[in-house]
Amino acid sequence: MNRSAVTWGVMAALPEELGDLIHRLQGTQTHAVAGREFIEGHLNGQHICAVTARIGKVAAALTATML
Repeated sequence: MNRSAVTWGVMAALPEELGDLIHRLQGTQTHAVAGREFIEGHLNGQHICAVTARIGKVAAALTATML
């Protein structure tokens, strides 16, 4: 994979919000970091990294920093 290419980061508070996107990703890989599950894959030729942040502004800030 070309690491210099653009990666789209998608973050949601609840798993249900990412369900359809994750289902459509091809060639997925899952990485667990600090209690979060980062799911990488490709959609329409674009590299996507999706993660559920959990509810709350502190959880969102922590997840956005890791993303």
